[in-house]
Amino acid sequence: MKKGMLMRGWIPVLLVLAVVVMAEGTGEPASDYATAIPVTTIDEEYAYVADQVCPECGGTYAVAEQSLQFDDSGTPYDVLYASCEGCGAARDFYFDVSALPWFSGEWDEE
Repeated sequence: MKKGMLMRGWIPVLLVLAVVVMAEGTGEPASDYATAIPVTTIDEEYAYVADQVCPECGGTYAVAEQSLQFDDSGTPYDVLYASCEGCGAARDFYFDVSALPWFSGEWDEE
């Protein structure tokens, strides 16, 4: 078997592997449960959103709503629903809030 024939057999395999790796890494930070940003205060969530730049127009985001959600394993997440102040583009930001005192067991109601 010629050396060129062997190399041509590897090209499709490498292309498939590259596509799989790219597909796994396409989630923007804070765009879903898997990419949620861990925080220890709610202020961190709002600071993170304020620092983000809209990819459409370069504007900043304003939070319109906040909700608490739990994944199938019971992990708590805050989801901030925001829109760009420049163009109106909507974006949801996910934060893992399991380290917050009322979820981590460190909060004492006494």
